[in-house]
Formats: sequence, C-alpha cells, structure tokens
Amino acid sequence: MNDDPAVFTRVLDGVLDRPPGPPVIVVDMSTNDDVRRVCGSRGAAVRYEPFPESGGVSHSRNRCVELADTATVTFLDSDVFPEPGWFEPLVARLEEENVAVVGARALPAWEKRPPRLLTTMPAADWLSLFDLGDRALDVPRVIGSSYAIHRKRAPDPPFDESIGRRPGWPLAMEENVLCDWVRDHGWRVVYEPASRVFHRIPPSRATWRWMWRRAYAAGRETRVAGRSEPLPRERYGPRDLAFQAAVALPFFAGALRPPEERPGG
Repeated sequence: MNDDPAVFTRVLDGVLDRPPGPPVIVVDMSTNDDVRRVCGSRGAAVRYEPFPESGGVSHSRNRCVELADTATVTFLDSDVFPEPGWFEPLVARLEEENVAVVGARALPAWEKRPPRLLTTMPAADWLSLFDLGDRALDVPRVIGSSYAIHRKRAPDPPFDESIGRRPGWPLAMEENVLCDWVRDHGWRVVYEPASRVFHRIPPSRATWRWMWRRAYAAGRETRVAGRSEPLPRERYGPRDLAFQAAVALPFFAGALRPPEERPGG
C-alpha cells in the first residue's frame, strides 16, 4: 500500500510507458483526492474507479476484474515500479494453453540501506519480493507485487474477500488461495523473470522493528493456512539461517496465537 502521490505518479507513468494496449484501470481505495488528480492528468489513457467502500485488497482486485473486458488481467501494486517491457512477458505466458497465473520478478527498490540480514531469501518473502533467478519456473504461488491471471482459468470472483488484507487485519493470503485453486484444477502457476518490477521499500521497512512485526503476522498466517509448499530456489546459506533465527521468537508467538475473527465479518 502507498500513500505518496509522487510514488504513485512514478508507478502510473511506468505503466503507461508501453505500446497501446489494454486500458489501465486504477481502483482507488483511498479517501482523499491524490490518486484521482494524478489519474485525471493522464487523460483517457487511464480509467479511474473510486472505491472508498472497498473491504480490502481482495475486494478491490475483484472490482478491477469486473471492470476489465479482457481475457487476462495484470495487477501492479501502487508502490511497485515496472521496468520497460514488464507487461508483455506476462501476457505471452498466459497465451500458453495451461497457464493460469504468472508472477513478475520483483526486486527491491531500497530507499535506505538495510541491515545485511534483511537482504536474505527468507526476508524477501516478507518484503513482497519475488526473485528466483533468471529462468522461468513453475511455482506453487506468486507474490502480490505484480502478477497476471487468465480469467477463464481462475475462480469467479478470483479473490476470496474473507481472507485478504485490509486495514486492521495484517494477514494477506489471497494470492496463496488463488494459486492453490488453479493448481487443484489442473492449471499452472509460473514465475516469469523477463517481466521485472521494483518494489519500493521505504526506510520504515528497512528495520528490524518492522521485520519483527511482519514475522509475527507471518506466524499468524501459518496458523490460519497451515504449512505451505516452499518456492523452488537455492538452499539457505548461513545468512539466511541467521535471519530465521533472528525472527523465530515473534514468528512462533504469532503461530501460537489462537485464530480470531477478521474485522468487518
């Protein structure tokens, strides 16, 4: 989530810097005019949809799918900078007969130099990064920063609004549930490194304080969802294991907390 108009402007201009194609739809969950003003200055190239009544990220993404009139829909968070040529590899993958979800390679855009252990593989998951190297791979799930779905190979609506991230609720499992569904129905989930984006990481997240809070939320997600299939990547090295040791206490505290009702029903 992002509340900086300058960051959103850079993201939107990156999306628009491509050959003519499907419309750019901006679903705005905010209650101020910043996003509306930026979209309005880009004219007909952007379809702006105010949605302050949104129940969370899943609700807004389902609204985006409702508004789209294309067979595929590509998502990009408002704090993720796309590299030129980011869009086309995702769509090309979805043109294959058996692919339902494609995730972009999400690299960090640090605004402050982080502690060394926050640049490890397990830390990347909690920073919404998705870097599995230079080869396309089949994966059990994608990361929410940027990915594309084939509407006819996904549930309708694609996202379960009862489990998605929303204010007052730190758990975010909508992509995991979507990917489990499509794989259970015989479709593939793919990591596509030719599509590259950079996830902005502000100074507030480049700290152990923020990471310990995220570890606690991850423990709660594990309690709710159960054990998830690991991503295909290199074995953890000493720094990765040191990071896991550093976050073990808050993670297990979250995992041991009894489940509670999500705010808003």
